[in-house]
Formats: sequence, structure tokens, C-alpha cells
Amino acid sequence: MRFARPHSDDGGFSRDVVFGDRIAGRTFIDIGSFHGDLCLEALRRGATRAVGVELLHENVSIARNKASQAGLSPEYMIADFERCGELGSFDVVACLNVLPQLFDPIHALRRMASMANERLVLELPDQRHGWFSRFRPRRPAIEVPLAERMHEVAARTFLPNVAAIEGIFNQHMATFEPIQITRSKETGSFLVVATKRRIKHLTVVAGPTKSGKSTFKNRLIGDRDFRLSLGLPEAVTAQAEANEIKRLPLGSLDHVVLHYDFFRPYDRPLGTYERDPAVEFFGLAEHLSIFTMMTPKARIRAQLAATKLKKKRKRRETKPRRKTLYMLYDSPEFLAGWYEKWFSFCATLHHARHTVVRNDGNYEFLNDGEWRGVHLRNYASDP
Repeated sequence: MRFARPHSDDGGFSRDVVFGDRIAGRTFIDIGSFHGDLCLEALRRGATRAVGVELLHENVSIARNKASQAGLSPEYMIADFERCGELGSFDVVACLNVLPQLFDPIHALRRMASMANERLVLELPDQRHGWFSRFRPRRPAIEVPLAERMHEVAARTFLPNVAAIEGIFNQHMATFEPIQITRSKETGSFLVVATKRRIKHLTVVAGPTKSGKSTFKNRLIGDRDFRLSLGLPEAVTAQAEANEIKRLPLGSLDHVVLHYDFFRPYDRPLGTYERDPAVEFFGLAEHLSIFTMMTPKARIRAQLAATKLKKKRKRRETKPRRKTLYMLYDSPEFLAGWYEKWFSFCATLHHARHTVVRNDGNYEFLNDGEWRGVHLRNYASDP
């Protein structure tokens, strides 16, 4: 694997496209910095710090000489990005024409995504470039080129197409706005600009299926006095279901209300809350309020029994999920186990304010530490 770009730093996309208008006063890191030109340009444009990570010692030597001649002070590290320790977070993370040379590019991409506070910029070879592109699939695909000799394998390890990159960012992650793609005929590559979502206050209405989440969420959205009584912001900027985060408006959002069914991992490959892309969204908010619904047995089973599935879901589910849950809700152990998982997970969200909402037709608000007692009441009060 080598962190040397296949074309010069002066070619490719314009610096305005790479940097946008968000570099002054910000920190910047270039993964595979080659001769350091992007780091120098970032400092010229007002970045407070610029770091380059480069595998080859000779490239770093050239980069440091350039910096000395320019009178600038970037930081350069001789390191393998896939194996080096923590690098910290940066406002802008760039990785131009390096991802296809990595042996585990998806893991590296996720690491870069977690490092970026505001913006992640990638450049990748465009497989639709050239005459043979008409025969390449337009559906999401990651090619694995086969090198003639083993020592050439790192030249091109994996080649994701545009649709695959869109799927990774827009579906496998929930922390970015829908990505922007720019193609270059000159270089035969495409540039990806991924902008982190900015949420000032996120209110999550959570709980098991048919516990009254939607009704409570709608009350929050429509009743200003109700919101204020719960210590929430005066206005609601946007709202979404967990599966529809990508449809939220762009730009900074003051207050978002999110509907989250905590059975999303149940009986699905997700398995845990930590693996749910929607949960990554929680960490974006400066302030996080969680309201977990706890509904008496008779009420939650009645609401589940009254559910009518849409025709599309009926065709997809041989045994409707609601019928399975209806049977499982009969025993207190099933819900108790999932509440235990949920509250344990939420306890790891250090900036969260968590409230239990007992819903028997009226709302009773309790501390999250009281959930076990509420659960016992919900089952003791029903036959």
C-alpha cells in the first residue's frame, strides 16, 4: 500500500471544490498527503491547523521542504493510516485518490467519517469514465481488481462505483447530509463531499412497537406549552422517523424530533443498538432528550391487535411481525429484557437527558432509573 497520488497535486479538481468555503478558522487533515500541497493550501486559506498523514518518508521530506520554503507550519506524520493510533478529530478530512490503495477501505472510510467534525472529501477513480464504461453496472458495486503480480496488489485493491459510495454514506450512515458528487472528465475520477449534519437539540421518542410513540411525538410537535413544560426548545425545526433521517432538511437544525422504535434490532441482522445507523445520529446533537414510552400490557396489546398492515408489507411478511410481538407481549420477561438493553445503551450516551413516560391514556413522567418499577406496574395492573 502506498499513499502516493497517481496524479500531481496540481491536477484534478479545483481547490475551491475541495475546500469549499469552510476552511478558514478550522482544522484540516489530509490522508495520503503526498508532497503536502493540500496542507499548505489549507493554511493559506486560513486553517488553524493542517496535518498530513503519509506512508513514504521521501514524500514527507519533500513536503517539509516545501513548507519551509513557503514559511508555513503544517504537521506531517509518517504513518500507515490503516494501522496508526488515534489521530483525533478534525473539522475537514480529505482523502484524494488513496482509498482504492487501502486493504480495508470500508473500515478506513468509517474511521475518516468519525474523525470529520464538519466535512469529509474523497476522490475516487470513476469506473464510468471511458468507452468501456457503458458495460459497467450502474447499480452499487465494488470491484476487486486482480493484479498480475502480488507486489502490485496495492495499486488498486477495491474500486467502489458512485452508487456504492452513495449507499455507504446515505444508507449505512446517518451522520451526513446526502452526499454531493462531482465528476471530472480530465482525471477520470469523481469527488465526494460529505457534510456532517448539525443538530442543536435532538428529542428522541422511543419505545416498543405500538406503545404510543407517534401520538406522543405529535403532541410534542403540535403543543408548544407541552414542549416547554418538558424543558424542550420552543420551536420544532424538523421531525423524522428513524428510517427517514436522510430526508431531513439540509443545514443547521435547531430542534429535531425523532421517532425511534427500539425493536429495530430485534430479529434482524442489526442485533444491537450500537450497529443501528440511526443511533449514530444521536451523537450529533449538542443536547439530547430521550422520552421512552412504557405502556400497560392490555393497552399496548390492544393497539398492536388493531394495527392494519399496508398491502406491501403483507406481501413481504409471511408471518406478520405484529402477530409475533402480540404473543411475546403477553409475558413481562420479553419487554423487560428489551427495556434492560435499551436503558443500558442509553446510559452510555453521557450527554442524554432521559425520561420515562408511562402511557395509560394519560402521561406520567418519571426518572429513567424507575423503569423497572413502572414495568411491574404495567403488568400488575393487567390480567
